[in-house]
Amino acid sequence: MRRITLLLLCAIPLLLPAQNIEGRLKHLNEHNGTYAALLSETRTIKKGKQQSETVRKGHLYYRMPDDTALRFDNGDYSIFLDGKCYGRETGKTQRYAVSEKNKTRHYLLRQLWSCALRGDVKAAAKDLDGKLQSKESTTRFLFTITRKADQGLVSAQLVYDKVEGTLLIVKLTEANGDLTVYELSDGVPRQVLPEDAFAM
Repeated sequence: MRRITLLLLCAIPLLLPAQNIEGRLKHLNEHNGTYAALLSETRTIKKGKQQSETVRKGHLYYRMPDDTALRFDNGDYSIFLDGKCYGRETGKTQRYAVSEKNKTRHYLLRQLWSCALRGDVKAAAKDLDGKLQSKESTTRFLFTITRKADQGLVSAQLVYDKVEGTLLIVKLTEANGDLTVYELSDGVPRQVLPEDAFAM
């Protein structure tokens, strides 16, 4: 009996880390006040039986706790700054509604990006009113957040490097089947961001 007890006690340290993926990820990111990375966005839009695909390249900048900028090489951007959202596409600049009460699309995106970049996937799932599933491989953490909605965002997949805790892929699925995939590379935490990172 004593031998069995000792074996079980020895096994506990091996089991606990695998049961707390979210906590391990959050710990890896807790000191990252800023973050910058190369960004690639692939957007697939369905129109009936056909679909179109567009690709944009650029940079992502993050500053705790909630400021995020997705800046593309063609001049487009999505900026979440001081609780507000600004976007520019095809030369037009707009300010979007960010309402927690109504769970507007841009509120969900702001919360998703800020939580994802600081490694707090539990908070992301809570803000999206979604269900969180967590998995890990030898090199990656994979989190899937699913939410019930007739329109807008219904699923978000987040892929992280298991050693560094850096965000690698964000995959967003809409209720109508539209898909947006963001790929991040050459990410550098805790660096001085460009002066125009959040400029409009």
